[in-house]
This record gives sequence, structure tokens and C-alpha cells, in this order.
Amino acid sequence: MAAETRVRQPVVTASAVPTTKTTQRPPTVYLKRAYEAAAPEDGDRFLVERLWPRGVKKARLALTGWLKDLAPTSQLRKWYGHLPERWPEFVRLYRNELAQQDKQSMLADLTRRAQEGSVTLVFATRLAERSGAAVLRDVVLNRDRLGPDPQLNETRGSHARSH
Repeated sequence: MAAETRVRQPVVTASAVPTTKTTQRPPTVYLKRAYEAAAPEDGDRFLVERLWPRGVKKARLALTGWLKDLAPTSQLRKWYGHLPERWPEFVRLYRNELAQQDKQSMLADLTRRAQEGSVTLVFATRLAERSGAAVLRDVVLNRDRLGPDPQLNETRGSHARSH
């Protein structure tokens, strides 16, 4: 059975509104399975899984880095189990994990790299649109436009991200 992935279309935020300051280019973030060959147009490639993809050699991935700490926690990943009915709750919980203070410098660096050139988030799951990488991409693309998650304030209290 062939696995479906949607990976070569760049996903960018809405066009930036020109200001008197120098405008930043919107981030460009691709998603690509670890089992697909690296390509020059991938730009910086980051593995965004806690576990190394089964059967893939390090050299084949051609990674810029491994962002284990931005991947969903093992507990969340195991709970999700890629069950479609758990997807909405997985997205909410993972976004809350990404909103934690200790993730902010890594997210800022990833966003900056995506604004300077292309970034590819490398993942192991079969469906790109139901992966942690898809959630991370959305967070990176909307980082400057979104305020704190209102549900985050209810669930984490003083640990909520502030702008």
C-alpha cells in the first residue's frame, strides 16, 4: 500500500503587509518524510521526531539538525497513536507543549531560518497532514500573527506564553 504524503508544495503565510521598516519575507516550510530522498531545494533540513526513523541511515537524511525537543513528548505521541479521532486534541495538546517557555528560543531560531531560506521538517509518519510536523509547521508559519492560545491560559495558568 502506497503512503500518501503532500510535501513539495511550499506553505507560506499570507503576504506580509509592507511597512516603513524592512519587511521580512514570510517563512517557507516544507514537510518531507524521512524515507524520501533529500533535495537541494529542501534548504535546511530538521528531523522533528523524538525517535530516529527506523531503517534510515544518518547520511541519507542529510540533516541540518535534529530538533528532538520540539517534537511531541513521548507520552503525547504514544497517546495519539495516529488515531484520526484524537487529531484535534493532539493538535491542541502539542500546541500547548510548543507554547512552553523552554521551546521559545528553538522556535524563534527555526522561524528565522524559514524566513531567510527554505526549511524542511523531516518526519517519519505516513500522513504529513496528520503529523506533529504539520502542527509545528503551522506554529512556525503563524508565530508572529498569533497571540497566546486562549485555552493555554486555562490549562497552564502562569506558564502561558506572553507577547
